[in-house]
Amino acid sequence: MGNPKEDAKHVAGAATSNAHPAGSSNPQELAVTAAKDHQNGSASGIDAQAGVNAAAGVIQRKAEENIDQESKDKAKAKRDEYRARVKDYFSKKVPQERRDQTVWRLKVCLSGSLPTGLV
Repeated sequence: MGNPKEDAKHVAGAATSNAHPAGSSNPQELAVTAAKDHQNGSASGIDAQAGVNAAAGVIQRKAEENIDQESKDKAKAKRDEYRARVKDYFSKKVPQERRDQTVWRLKVCLSGSLPTGLV
């Protein structure tokens, strides 16, 4: 529903202005600053992560604005259907005790305190 060309310009502008130390949204200025930093071995304060985060935020916001409610509902219904099918499949194929053991191992592994010999 939106204008892809304009949306891309907004994303690029947000990313550039958040990455540039002075807040400029001109990509050429950012490129020149980065090149000078590389040549001189200096750090002017370019924040690439801030640029990426800003671009991701703009993309998310534009997607929410441009996707109609019917499409969102269809995607949610399909997600719920697949989730139920997977849950049903695993409940038939994998015994409950094994599922519980797998969940416990994943929790321990993700917490970073995995005892040796369980991997």
